[in-house]
Amino acid sequence: MLADIKEQLELLKQSGGTENVKNAVRKSSTHDVASTAIIDHLLNLGKCLRKRGAGTTAIPEPEVHTQLEQEFKASLAGQTINNVINPLLGMPGVDIPQDTPTKILHTILFGIIKYY
Repeated sequence: MLADIKEQLELLKQSGGTENVKNAVRKSSTHDVASTAIIDHLLNLGKCLRKRGAGTTAIPEPEVHTQLEQEFKASLAGQTINNVINPLLGMPGVDIPQDTPTKILHTILFGIIKYY
């Protein structure tokens, strides 16, 4: 899951990032609400940087990538990506699907919430 989100964050820095991220989300079925704000902000910034106005030249792609990388680091505010997404995901020895009690999983998530 964490690797899928990191892949999405790398794909958004490339040209055509919106479609790349959509395809990655569709392929992996992993969508993280915590990193969505960062992804949306960087996608919009990438579109603005790549947009060419009348009579102006386009910003070279390496420079766009550099600016997106700097903005990404600034949006993390000194934290690691693991802590921004979910601190539990980066903890050694924690496997959320494996560590979730079966009774809670089946009774609540697959029972009451499913039929709500």
